[in-house]
Amino acid sequence: EERARACLALGRIGGENAAARLIQALNDPAASVRAYAAFGLGLIGDRNWMARSEASSEAAQALGHVLQDGDRRVVTYAVEALGKMRWRRLGRAIANTPAPLAVTLTALVRMDDSRFVDWMTSATRSDDQDIRWAATVALEELQAPVTDDITRAYLRLAKDRNDFVRAAVARGLGRLEPQEN
Repeated sequence: EERARACLALGRIGGENAAARLIQALNDPAASVRAYAAFGLGLIGDRNWMARSEASSEAAQALGHVLQDGDRRVVTYAVEALGKMRWRRLGRAIANTPAPLAVTLTALVRMDDSRFVDWMTSATRSDDQDIRWAATVALEELQAPVTDDITRAYLRLAKDRNDFVRAAVARGLGRLEPQEN
């Protein structure tokens, strides 16, 4: 518990050795320590991105290895961290993890990775209303070109039971271009 909290503190405080120590902590036997080490690297990566600094390639590679971790929470925090770092090179890898789909969609949007528009569009068919909402929001955040598939998805979701899904769809439908007959 103390090591896990230390990782969280290192991520919040930062400093010149923080990332190196968090990378080491990704190998800790305790899943909670590995999870908070990944989370801490995400905090540092997000700050670096905001400051327009280069993301640490060493941190991104270490997080890429953690995507294979047996603990879902560790993988989820690694996906989130890679999204905060805007590390597009691992987009395909994070799309194939057991992390919650809403977290994965958010990471891909942060990466501004439009290679996954079709995948996001298919996620709008999910039985889970949170995934339908996250997929619709992701398509909007990416400003994905409104293709026939996306138009059909939006029209189908315009009747969704969830208010948030319908609101996200309304934003998307606002981008449709009028068709001439």
